Amino acid sequence: VALIDGEESTVKRFYHEGNRIRLQPENSTMEPIYSDDVAILGKVIGVFRRIH
Repeated sequence: VALIDGEESTVKRFYHEGNRIRLQPENSTMEPIYSDDVAILGKVIGVFRRIH
């Protein structure tokens, strides 16, 4: 999931848990986001990074 919230964006894993959705970050120091109201606009299928 690519989450865009105002000025910030992040990629999280999507989990459907009963009546709610959990957006789980790969970074273990960050807390998951729980919601029961989401809109899925697409799927992240790759990440491109510039290596110097």
